[in-house]
Amino acid sequence: MEQQKLFLKNCPLCNKSNFSNFYKYHHIIDIAYSYCNSCAIVFQNPTCSKQEWNNSYKYNYRKIYDNSTTPTESSLLLQKLRAEFYSYIIKFQQSRLQVSFGC
Repeated sequence: MEQQKLFLKNCPLCNKSNFSNFYKYHHIIDIAYSYCNSCAIVFQNPTCSKQEWNNSYKYNYRKIYDNSTTPTESSLLLQKLRAEFYSYIIKFQQSRLQVSFGC
């Protein structure tokens, strides 16, 4: 099923409309990122609805990346390490935070 693209007009973090196209590539689908010139977050734009994200992770993500319908030991370990890494950055970063969460 084709996902409907939602073009964000405001930054999802600071709600300002001052952002630029940042990076675009193709990975299973076309993916583009924007950079907020106000708060420095990088976010996927266009994106899709919350329901489409939920369905994508529920039905497709593990099949594509783990070749499985349930979490593998290695994917659980990777997610744990990512969470610890981002937690460390958020806790100790003194200057502008530049973290991209998402696909």
